[in-house]
Amino acid sequence: EHVFNYEVIDVAGNVGPKSESINFTVDTSAVVVSITGADDAAGTVTGPISAGGVTDDTKPTLHGKATAGGTVKVYEGSVLLGTAVADAKGDWSLTPDTALSEGKHSLTATVTTVANGESAHSGAFDFEIDLTAPSKPTITEVYDDVGVPQGALTQGESTDDTTPTLSGKAEKG
Repeated sequence: EHVFNYEVIDVAGNVGPKSESINFTVDTSAVVVSITGADDAAGTVTGPISAGGVTDDTKPTLHGKATAGGTVKVYEGSVLLGTAVADAKGDWSLTPDTALSEGKHSLTATVTTVANGESAHSGAFDFEIDLTAPSKPTITEVYDDVGVPQGALTQGESTDDTTPTLSGKAEKG
């Protein structure tokens, strides 16, 4: 921080009154901004969402690092999702006001400081919102491979195999 004022001294050595002070700050610190993760607080599976992760939370709380005291703006493409202020340690968090849609998302952040204005966009933080329940699985075969008889069982049939092999189909995931 700097405070300047001045006074004029004429050639005869007479000193005029001092001017009013002007205060300003020189800030040469590096501008920092990133989205380091997100947190899922909805549904049955909650907790951290890593980059490339999947969540069912349409309003995950994003967090990251930025220049201390800077205003962080989070974007999806050119759409502003919200703003937050970085604390003295440079930490920030933001929960979007509007729910994000199902599908893939790629978010970036900027930080605005008095000295530097709005920064370039951070690297992307990518994740996916999945709200669709998996389809119903099916059991296609129950196979008895112990004792006599052995083989595929039909509906309602009895077996002496306490660990029959089950085969079926289910959604990948």
